[in-house]
Amino acid sequence: MSGDINQDSSQSNTNSYNKRKHWDEHEKTILLRALKKYGYKDIENIAKEFPYKTPAAVRTMINKLHLAAKKNSTVKKIQLDEWLNSGYFNYTDTMIPEALKIISEVEDHPLREQSADCDFM
Repeated sequence: MSGDINQDSSQSNTNSYNKRKHWDEHEKTILLRALKKYGYKDIENIAKEFPYKTPAAVRTMINKLHLAAKKNSTVKKIQLDEWLNSGYFNYTDTMIPEALKIISEVEDHPLREQSADCDFM
């Protein structure tokens, strides 16, 4: 009979985990370790770390964490035209373009075939 009590207690804990949608910090840590171990595409193996959660719930949490990381990212991608128009290059009356053109004409450059089809001229 004591086995039944432990089994009931275990089922009760599992049921409470199933009903709880919030992921605690410990679960998030386990999830991050599983992501590192299996990669984000292997939901089946990641979900095995959480027998009380569905694979869909695991996938949803991965997506939430990904979106949060993307939102909080400090790296801002700047488009090339934004960079050029930023005002950093206001010195259009300098001779730098002329000097670069002369250097490119005088310097030796590898053949196009030797430089991944890049033309240095």
